[in-house]
Amino acid sequence: MPVLTVSQLHKRFNLEAGFFARFGRFVNAVNDISFSIGKNEAYGLVGESGCGKTTTARMLVRMYEADEGQINYHHGNNSVSVGALQKEELRQYREKVRYVFQDPARSLNPRMSVYEVLVSGCRRPLKKRGIDEKELRQKAAVILEEVGLQAADLEKRPSEFSGGQRQRISIARALLVEPELLICDEVVSALDVSIQGQILNLLLDIRKKRDMSFLFIAHDLKVACYFCDRIGVMYRGELMEEASAADLYKEALHPYTQLLFSSTAKVTDTSAPTAGCSFAPRCPQAAERCFREHPAFNEIRSGHLIRCSHAAANIPSANP
Repeated sequence: MPVLTVSQLHKRFNLEAGFFARFGRFVNAVNDISFSIGKNEAYGLVGESGCGKTTTARMLVRMYEADEGQINYHHGNNSVSVGALQKEELRQYREKVRYVFQDPARSLNPRMSVYEVLVSGCRRPLKKRGIDEKELRQKAAVILEEVGLQAADLEKRPSEFSGGQRQRISIARALLVEPELLICDEVVSALDVSIQGQILNLLLDIRKKRDMSFLFIAHDLKVACYFCDRIGVMYRGELMEEASAADLYKEALHPYTQLLFSSTAKVTDTSAPTAGCSFAPRCPQAAERCFREHPAFNEIRSGHLIRCSHAAANIPSANP
């Protein structure tokens, strides 16, 4: 049974901000997204900046409210609609589904000690579990050592650490309440390549030790293939391809996925209306029908879905 299921999620934003902005011009940040994350599974959402992957992730913890669609959290034999959660229920859900941000320098309060950063917002739920202040400090020290730092670092300030070390502190903060699902939003994109590997290996160790699930947000498809079990590739708010990381690395079928493996480019205007495939203006394989017909997101092989009429038509196993 999955930990989280997302069905037909939609989110759009007014294109122009401010009180006097014109109303009626929107950007469709997320357009009919559906996927699931299994227990102890790492699911990746990958795409260029602006494709909607972070907006999707933030809707999962209600930082943004979805315009349409359903998010369901599954715990044991129970299933709850995340959109219907109120106050205390939402707080408890956010203990089970924790968010790690891209930039730890902005998400860690520089005026707090590392210990205060870790326990900020966690004291109440942990004390409800019978953990007093002494035990809380011990727990914080253990988790800090688990992420590769030292117990003595609890008294330091975040500014005394490197970028990679600050990201370890962010991960430790998320782990303190023992979540079931960790949302990692571009957690290695701002780090040096050597440090990226260290953080990825740390997350792999945490996943193995804690039997955790992950939603891994990234723009680098090769990095996602290293860490994730399954990957959904996003473009202009839509899933274009979904498959196991191994299959995707071996044989990416959608032209956009192939582009991500080979290079990085900017996303075109997401507000522009598109009757056909949203990737058609950039696709080297686009035919006339690609500009006219919007392709469905179909399973062409077991566990491998693609939104591309041209590619699906040229895959033997896709045809009866």
